[in-house]
Amino acid sequence: MQDIRFAFRTLRNNPGFTLVVMATLGLGIGINTAIFSVVNGVLLRPLPYTEPDDIMTLWEANPQSDVAQDQVAAATFIDWVDRSRSFAALGAYNLQSFVLAGVGKGEVQPVTGAQISPATFEVVDVQPSLGRAFQEEEATPGNDLVVILSNGLWIRRFEADPDVIGTVIYLGKTPYTVVGVMPPDFRFPPGAQDVQIWKPLAIDAALADPRGMRVYNVVGRLNDDVSVEQARSEMSAIAVGIQRENPESSRGWGVNVTPALEQLVGGFNTLVAVLAGAAALVLLIGCVNVANLVLARASTNQREFAVRAALGAGRGQLLRTSLVESLTLVFLGGGLGLVLAFSGVAVLRRIVPPDIPRIDQIGIDGAVLGFTVLASLFAGVLFGLYPALRAVRPRVTDVLQDGGRGGIGGRMSGRLLNGMVAAQVALALLLLLSAGVMIKSFSGLLQVEPGFRTEDVIVATVSIPDYGFNNPQLQAEMGLKQAAFWNQLVDRVGSLPGVEAAGAVSALPMSPHGADFDLPVSILSRDAAPTEQPRVQYRATVPGYFEAIGMTLIRGRLLDRFDREEGRPVVVLNESAAQLLFGDSDPVGHLLGVPMAGRIEVVGVVADVRHAGLDAPPSPEMFVAYENFPSADMHLVVHSPTGQADLARAIRTEIDAAWPGLFGTRLVTMEGLISESLAQPRFNMALLLSFAL
Repeated sequence: MQDIRFAFRTLRNNPGFTLVVMATLGLGIGINTAIFSVVNGVLLRPLPYTEPDDIMTLWEANPQSDVAQDQVAAATFIDWVDRSRSFAALGAYNLQSFVLAGVGKGEVQPVTGAQISPATFEVVDVQPSLGRAFQEEEATPGNDLVVILSNGLWIRRFEADPDVIGTVIYLGKTPYTVVGVMPPDFRFPPGAQDVQIWKPLAIDAALADPRGMRVYNVVGRLNDDVSVEQARSEMSAIAVGIQRENPESSRGWGVNVTPALEQLVGGFNTLVAVLAGAAALVLLIGCVNVANLVLARASTNQREFAVRAALGAGRGQLLRTSLVESLTLVFLGGGLGLVLAFSGVAVLRRIVPPDIPRIDQIGIDGAVLGFTVLASLFAGVLFGLYPALRAVRPRVTDVLQDGGRGGIGGRMSGRLLNGMVAAQVALALLLLLSAGVMIKSFSGLLQVEPGFRTEDVIVATVSIPDYGFNNPQLQAEMGLKQAAFWNQLVDRVGSLPGVEAAGAVSALPMSPHGADFDLPVSILSRDAAPTEQPRVQYRATVPGYFEAIGMTLIRGRLLDRFDREEGRPVVVLNESAAQLLFGDSDPVGHLLGVPMAGRIEVVGVVADVRHAGLDAPPSPEMFVAYENFPSADMHLVVHSPTGQADLARAIRTEIDAAWPGLFGTRLVTMEGLISESLAQPRFNMALLLSFAL
């Protein structure tokens, strides 16, 4: 206690030194604590399931077609369930948009939900906190009219009523009975924050083919004593058997087995590691800076230490006194750093790009507090130990005679101070160079030509809830209604004042929303080997889209309203798809075979666009009429050089008129979508630059 009181008295008598050291350490420790909260929340924290390391994601994969992960066909999933012995349970799921009718406390509202097979609850091994999970018989068409609510939806809409079990709610026009409520921290699919309701996924074995329709996400729980490698080996053997039994639809298709946490956050390991490394450099620079200050200040304490040594104080006691002073500084700086970290975490949660998973898990918890303590101790040892040793080493007679070489101000210490300054400059330069590389990379992205019009384009993302679910007749009726809605909407918006072109597409460049998937394509108008079934991205369009988005026609023609009215089965390819399917030959006039669309004729080729991002190469794409494959999620694309604010209001009015009561429409400019697609590299650049400065 005497050493602690002495340390506080000494620091109080040197307020300038104390405040500078506290601020330097506080900033370094605060930044590192805030960044570690991201590392902990995104990468380290286990998934909120029982024994989460045993949970795997399973995908179909086709190395020959450079497809590392694809969704799973229904028939393939059924085969996996029947044949696998490595997994205790396999579950399938799909995300789904619902419209929750006016029940409980609230009005009609759109909600994000998921259709999941009953075995999914066995995979995650989490049961409802109220009611029960789905039963196997509820995974069949006609018996699937039950739902489970998220804890948040239960509280908001039903005021946490424990008698909600048995309540009938309406999703669209269909009644469903509430059978369960999940615990507060339950998230499924892994990392999903906005899924509020779950219903059974009915997979009918009789309707499972074709195997080319890969539409399900699959998770599985490993059996006890089964390793990931053993599971991969068994699933590969099963895939070989499926290929042998179904040579046309399954040739080349294997299985990808990936741990669920790795699947969720694996793509962000490098990003988070770079941020953590940059933050660590900031702390190192701070420690070197503080070490310089402490070492310089130690020369002023040298005579005091010498006098105390002359009076009988041992070197151990002097060393303890010096270290206690350093540790006092550390914990004062650490306390300030923790305060700054709380503010930093709040800022990070607001500015972190939304595509980074588990943002809601970023926060200060026990692990983060432990890191703060360790970082503080590390800083204390790093900057305090050597100056303390130097302070107690000199010979008393040398110091008392002023100017002995054994003093801390000698030539060796001068070289040490110079070395520390050089190290500080080197670390700062490393940060500046890293920030410079990031700035150059980001600047390069801004120079990339996307291949489409970016100015004077408004996009309305519209999601029409699937009222039909697994009812084929109702789905067919909905498909006709949706087609009529989109054709009417495009015609009405296209006739608005100032609008030069309007159309719609199921998957828009730079947008994470919409129906974005690929399908196998067969060339029917020439001899082709049975194995030649390359996969091409599938886009449903309403005429006017190419003109509105500004895509360039290279040969042939575009889709038009006469194709729609006359029911012509035609398709437009992009350059990458034309090259993939036909090489340097002209594809116009050739026939293709495509699941769901049947035989379709190529009528045109358009230039490639950067669909997945400015840093991603173009992918093969084909554009078909909306009627060939009605999609619930579409993007209305409108080109108008004037009055975007007024036009946005007019578009909303037309949407309401074409489909009254439609929810969740999002309007954004094409420039806004590009800006959103650059959110992560912009965030990386800004954070590194702030660290460097």
